[in-house]
Amino acid sequence: MRDVYIVDAVRTPIGRYNGSLAPVRPDDLAAHAIRKLLIRTPRLDPARIEDVYFGNANGGTGVATLCIGVGQGLALVLER
Repeated sequence: MRDVYIVDAVRTPIGRYNGSLAPVRPDDLAAHAIRKLLIRTPRLDPARIEDVYFGNANGGTGVATLCIGVGQGLALVLER
């Protein structure tokens, strides 16, 4: 088994139905959160990221990791 590290946790803003975030795509919000995480942890090499776990109500994390150049096929969406 490989070592697993939780580096940090960030969240996206919470909006109201038809509020100011209504036109913002879920993958853009996810990309913003991941980008902020990478800024907050400058010693983390994005090329070494093997998986991205993201919990949300709408899909889009796979596109989000592509938007920030981390890689494809890394995101896993948790929905409860």
